[in-house]
Amino acid sequence: MVVVVVVNGVVFSYPDYRRCSSCRKKRSLRTNSFFKEFPHVALGTLLLVINYFVSEDSQQQAARRFTLNPGLISKIYRWLQDVCSRDPEMCVQAFQN
Repeated sequence: MVVVVVVNGVVFSYPDYRRCSSCRKKRSLRTNSFFKEFPHVALGTLLLVINYFVSEDSQQQAARRFTLNPGLISKIYRWLQDVCSRDPEMCVQAFQN
């Protein structure tokens, strides 16, 4: 399966798994990552919600844009706020790139 994300007219696509360079085993992109917390939300949608969070758009705007439950959007935003509060400098660097 391939995940496709369109941001500002730019199309990004990538497989939803990665292979270990030494043993060649497949592993989900969600493994040991932020994305494992939201297994029922498509990876592309999560990336777009993160973009809304970084752009400081409201949770209501994100919920309407992606037709997701406002409670789920709130949970994602809280999780991102928690990550950024632990190491704000790392968070700023990650979201600037």
